[in-house]
Amino acid sequence: MFDLKSIASFFKLSIGSFLLVFLIFEVIIRFFFPQKIEPSLFISKFGTFINQHKANIHEKLTYEGIPYHLKIDEHNLRNFKTITYKKPPNTFRILSLGDSMFKGPGLEVEEIFAFYLDQTLNKHRSKFRYEVVNAAMGGANFLDYILYLKNEGYKYSPDLILLPVSNYDFGPEDLDNFYFENILAERINSEEIQITLSNPKINVPSSFLNRLMVGLSQIPFYTELSKVSHLLNLIRLKSNILLLEREENPLDNLDHFLKTRNVLKKNEEAKNLRIKWFLGNYQVYAPYLRSKSLTLPLFSEIAEILFKTVDQIGAKLAILDIPEDEELFGEPSATTPIKFAEKKGVYQFNLLGPMQQFLTKNQFPLNIPQDPHWNPAGHYLVAILTYNFLLKNKQIPEENLSQKIIIDLNSPEIIKQIKDSNKRVNPYIDKPQYKYFLKGLIAKNNGQIKSAIKNLEQYLRLKQDYNVNFQLAELYLKNKELNNALRHLKEAKKFKNSTFLEKLGQKYYELGLFKDSLQVFLNVKAVGDPSVEVIDKIGLCYKNLGIFLESEKHLTLAAEKEPYYIQHLGDLYFDNEYFEKAIDQYNKLLILYPGANKFHYLIGLSYLNLGDFEQAEKMLLEAKRIQPQNKSIQSILDQIQTLKNK
Repeated sequence: MFDLKSIASFFKLSIGSFLLVFLIFEVIIRFFFPQKIEPSLFISKFGTFINQHKANIHEKLTYEGIPYHLKIDEHNLRNFKTITYKKPPNTFRILSLGDSMFKGPGLEVEEIFAFYLDQTLNKHRSKFRYEVVNAAMGGANFLDYILYLKNEGYKYSPDLILLPVSNYDFGPEDLDNFYFENILAERINSEEIQITLSNPKINVPSSFLNRLMVGLSQIPFYTELSKVSHLLNLIRLKSNILLLEREENPLDNLDHFLKTRNVLKKNEEAKNLRIKWFLGNYQVYAPYLRSKSLTLPLFSEIAEILFKTVDQIGAKLAILDIPEDEELFGEPSATTPIKFAEKKGVYQFNLLGPMQQFLTKNQFPLNIPQDPHWNPAGHYLVAILTYNFLLKNKQIPEENLSQKIIIDLNSPEIIKQIKDSNKRVNPYIDKPQYKYFLKGLIAKNNGQIKSAIKNLEQYLRLKQDYNVNFQLAELYLKNKELNNALRHLKEAKKFKNSTFLEKLGQKYYELGLFKDSLQVFLNVKAVGDPSVEVIDKIGLCYKNLGIFLESEKHLTLAAEKEPYYIQHLGDLYFDNEYFEKAIDQYNKLLILYPGANKFHYLIGLSYLNLGDFEQAEKMLLEAKRIQPQNKSIQSILDQIQTLKNK
């Protein structure tokens, strides 16, 4: 028989011991490893790669100094009205996805896109009522949207899905989140291997740790304790790192993979062969899986998963291209634009042009100052633009079209409504310095250089901003005021941000100021793990400064990381008359780009300098075959013929 008193005593002792150990560790962590406590507001639900908000929370927060309330409903949504899974009769339901841009940090729920779109759609009485479900999640990207639709979004039975995408939503690094059900590798000939990838799947982590963290996050006591406990905060941080870990892709070590498939011989290396990848309708030559050239084919395949998911739900799909904040002011995008293949019934709307036009004409802020997120006016404008887009493309019920009209964004009444939506946040964003900033960037975008310089100089008198120093340097260069440009570039050097410093180093390089460029790029290298572009630029700076060994070291490293940069190493050897080494590098490029006239030409010149007329003529004849109109190639061939006849 069990002794109940002994069992009770055992549990009391165990709980007491656990609490004592917890308190001891809590004291140690607070003393030696103090944590910055962040509220436990997130869970990794559905196995997504981002943290979704917990259900039923209400917190007072601030963002960039702007106070706001974060209210999350029972379905983990930041919604402005109660939404049930079951759709009411005569209701047209729109599921609005999105990242933090659409979630609206710093804003009340009645100041964000989904609220304004819902309000605009329901402005006139009609047979249908509209429900806009705000499913925006902070940090979400293209993969998260697919997982959300598969696991949760379909429950709302949406009639239309709005998919906002930005250039940051998909890149080479996203290959870490996929595996391929079928991989076929075969030898085509002595120089070429073909790898066919099919059935890409999202690699969703499913582990005991994931389930445990989700379970704990639902317990109110844990939530409250996590707001004050440094130990729980540290455990949560380490757990999130573990949850993000993925199994190594077998194609990461291409040599090992190909040898296990008996495609690669014992002493061969994949980098010395031409690797042809087949993925869907794409055929790409690339040296390894994470090559940039494979990003587009993979995205195309994953987009098909999205389209099929939307079809299974029985909804329409509308895609919104979201501009980066710098693009609104005429700056080029720093990333590669995402492009969807045209598909019947799927409409894509680029917001950049209409937002630029509105901003230029009305000149009041659409963003939180110095931040990519929209303020209420930005959300309101995008909601109206989306409404007009849906109306023009008949994406809402036909019965309502005769009762709805396109909203005129030139109307003084509409402009006032959009501007007035900023009233609550104006005390935090309507500062004199930001007015100068906005006017300066709009003037710059319109080519009004003197006005842009005047306003941005005035802005810098009120606020330190190294990005504006950089932009002023560019403006002074356009105005042919080199000294003023260099003055601002020198000031911009103080900003120890690696992304910004890369841009600054590039500007010095373009100006031919290689010592300054090298200094900046070496600072980037000192900050942390530099990108291959930075390593390459360091090598090129050393090359232009005549420091051969350092140039060779860095260009070799860049070429090993990304074959695109092999040419720079080949050019270094060619310019310094190491023609045998130059030929080796250019031949590597011919493996990847067999039809490239340039590399046949350079190899031919290298052989010519070595006095090997036969090989020189052979390579130059191939270059001429590829580009028969190139007169310089024929001229060199004539010279070779003359030399051979002597």
